[in-house]
Amino acid sequence: MTSRESIIGAALELVRAEGLPRVTMRRLAQELDTGAASLYVYVRNTAELHAAVLDELLGAVDRGPGGDWRTRLERLLTSYT
Repeated sequence: MTSRESIIGAALELVRAEGLPRVTMRRLAQELDTGAASLYVYVRNTAELHAAVLDELLGAVDRGPGGDWRTRLERLLTSYT
C-alpha cells in the first residue's frame, strides 16, 4: 500500500543509495512500481518531496543536552552527517 510515509521512506533510501539529484518523481515511481502521476496525490512536486526527505533526516539529528557547546555542536554535526 502506498502512503506518504512509504513514499518518503523510499525517497530516503534512494538518497542514500544514489544521491539527492537522482530522486525524481519518475525515478521514485519506478522504485515503487507505480506511475509517477500517482505520487502527486501524496506530494505536490519534487521540491516538496525533497523537503519532506530533509525533514525526515533532520528529525533524526541528535540535539540532546549535555556537555559544553563544542561537545554539543560536535554531536549535532556528527549526527547530521
